[in-house]
Amino acid sequence: MSVAVHALSKRFVHSSTPAVNEASFVAETGAITALLGPSGSGKTTVLRLIAGLEEPDSGSIHIHGEASEKTPARHRGIGFVFQSYALFGHMTVRDNIAFGLKAHRWPRAQIDARVSELLSLIQLAELGGRMPSQLSGGQRQRVAFARALAPRPRVLLLDEPFGALDARVRLELRQWLQMLHEKTHVTTILVTHDQEEALELSDQIVLMQDGRVVQKGAPQTLYDAPATPFVASFIGNASVLRGQVQGGRASVGSAVGPVVAGAADGTSVQVYVRPSDVRLCRPGSDAAPVSLATVRSLTRLGGVIKVDLHLPTQDIVTVQLSRGEAEALQLAQGDRVHFDLGDAKFFVGDEPTA
Repeated sequence: MSVAVHALSKRFVHSSTPAVNEASFVAETGAITALLGPSGSGKTTVLRLIAGLEEPDSGSIHIHGEASEKTPARHRGIGFVFQSYALFGHMTVRDNIAFGLKAHRWPRAQIDARVSELLSLIQLAELGGRMPSQLSGGQRQRVAFARALAPRPRVLLLDEPFGALDARVRLELRQWLQMLHEKTHVTTILVTHDQEEALELSDQIVLMQDGRVVQKGAPQTLYDAPATPFVASFIGNASVLRGQVQGGRASVGSAVGPVVAGAADGTSVQVYVRPSDVRLCRPGSDAAPVSLATVRSLTRLGGVIKVDLHLPTQDIVTVQLSRGEAEALQLAQGDRVHFDLGDAKFFVGDEPTA
């Protein structure tokens, strides 16, 4: 059951700018599509428009080929999971999961069978008689997933479903969601501002900025080939350097980048350098690039070492090394090192970043 959104727009009363502005994308059948972007980019509004909780000003929504923008929410075949769980505190886990089935007047025997099936699927088969207050946050969110899946929805919509949980539980639930999706294959649209979550879980990322879709595609495509400076800065935690075109090439201090076709010397260049892009060498190494920098600080983050480099241009670039790489280099604060920009992304002009 694919979801096709075309030229979708929505402006709220008393707002000078649209919350969603001509947004278009397709969430493919059986895949997970992540709506990614900073707060206020319009991703939750898009989700609510698909669900029928808001009505668009213009544009279309097709669910499995059927025009749905005028269809009441209860008839769209949508399952919705909220960040806040939204469980009924006075009902048991079993009754929470069964709530939608009772509303749809399923026979009692079918309700019992479906609830038991879902309790097993979410790995809470022994906890059906408990109240939500007796569960952990991660368990409550699993129950919210089961309740949304109970009526066998055509599409599952997830609005920041792990946002209220601590980091360890979020990681566990991301892994659990992957396993759940492999079993159900329900078409899923996930709203998140967490790029790591989107990169790990989704088959497609739709990146939004100021109500617009700025790039969409496979996660690795957005990571490796960002279309704009905003995309490059939002995905990958890049340091931003500024330079100029010199001799037809992008130049940042002593670091020289790719040929810039058609750009005159002196044209501004922005360079986006992710922590894993930079290669470091000791001075005198046979493989040493030409650019020099000073080690400003070293921070141990578990199994990786974060190195902040102070460039001759006065810019700071963050580099991430494995423990083995750091031990081989034997770096200390104040050391001089050679570096190159590796797979850094170069853009001509001064377009704003994330």
